[in-house]
Amino acid sequence: MNVDLGQSDFTEEEMTLLRDEVKRIRNEEKLSWADINHQSGIAKSTLSSWTDDKYAGDNASVAQKVRLWLDARDEQAEMQELMPAAPIFLHTQTAESILSRLRFAQILGDFALISGGPGLGKTSAIKQYAASRPRVTVATMAPTTKSINSMLSCVVDALDGALLTSSTTKLGYRVRRSIGDGKGALLIIDEAQQLSELAIEELRAIHDQTGIGLALVGNTEVYTRLDGAARQANFAQVTSRIGVKFNQNRPTKKDVEIILDGMGIENKNSRQFLHLVAQKPGALRAVYKCVNVARIIANGQGRVMEYRDLKSGWSSLGNDPVLGA
Repeated sequence: MNVDLGQSDFTEEEMTLLRDEVKRIRNEEKLSWADINHQSGIAKSTLSSWTDDKYAGDNASVAQKVRLWLDARDEQAEMQELMPAAPIFLHTQTAESILSRLRFAQILGDFALISGGPGLGKTSAIKQYAASRPRVTVATMAPTTKSINSMLSCVVDALDGALLTSSTTKLGYRVRRSIGDGKGALLIIDEAQQLSELAIEELRAIHDQTGIGLALVGNTEVYTRLDGAARQANFAQVTSRIGVKFNQNRPTKKDVEIILDGMGIENKNSRQFLHLVAQKPGALRAVYKCVNVARIIANGQGRVMEYRDLKSGWSSLGNDPVLGA
């Protein structure tokens, strides 16, 4: 099947206009050829020589790629204009519970376990705490950081950013040296469910040896493994050190009320609908996404968001109808 790449033939005048537009964007936005290459996928040398009308190859082919890049920029700019402003951090009940546990862990040099379902605002609370307190380091784990070595590399990167070794032993020394006297400091490990047993044990050892406050934050799997009814015996040393705990699967009704107030949602039907959305997988994150899409729909039609836009937004995200709405 052939694909439609749009205009493929260009007059000299059209080619000149495209070249002038590239020059204008590059000058006004202070972009390098590498920047434009990253955005457009066109080789730097090709862009440079084509823009100066010195390209010896197929100029029309380059013009076509430039046209596609410019069109994509315009579409992105239009979408950005419709996008609502990013919400400020809102102090929900759940967020306050998480913040208080982090404070205790930092002040007391304690071991905190913070877990919950997706979309509760755990990561937002972590970012807020780290931004408002000194001596807080946040290292976010991923499937690729499961091992001790990868976890330590991630922590080193978060602490000082200079990875000078790949040796697990030396990385461990590096982390301990960077922390030094950990009294009054806090190391937050986000997405901790990604870590292996040995990686968690290494973090426990770092906590013991440096005195730094340590918070493991993640989904309910973290709680189940470390402190739930089905906790694993091989985590006994970790479990015995957990002094501060928080585990919650869903947002509270008050959480949702605070979020809706913060987003300026006043319509009764809209609020009822979004309360139901908050009980879906994704919780508060699902509420934000639904409202953002609904506002884009309404903004595109030059009007204020309505209840119908929320239902359309929820549907456009590929979700099943909300029962009771």
